[in-house]
Amino acid sequence: MQKKLRKKISFLDFVLFSTGITAITFSVILFFYSLTFLIRNINLILKTPAEPTDIIHFNLESAKKLFPSG
Repeated sequence: MQKKLRKKISFLDFVLFSTGITAITFSVILFFYSLTFLIRNINLILKTPAEPTDIIHFNLESAKKLFPSG
C-alpha cells in the first residue's frame, strides 16, 4: 500500500492534471466575467429613461434664412 502512495507521477499524468486544473480555472474566470457582463447590461436595461419633452421648439427665423422663399 505504501509503495502505491509513493509512486512517482509520470510526465503524462502531470500534463493531464495541469491541463485539467488550467481548464477549470479558465472556466471559473469566464463564468464570473459573464456574470458581471450580464449584471452590467441588465442595469443598463433597467435604468429609467429620461423624461421625454413634449414641447417642440421651431426656430422660424433660422429656417427663413436657410430656405428663402423666392
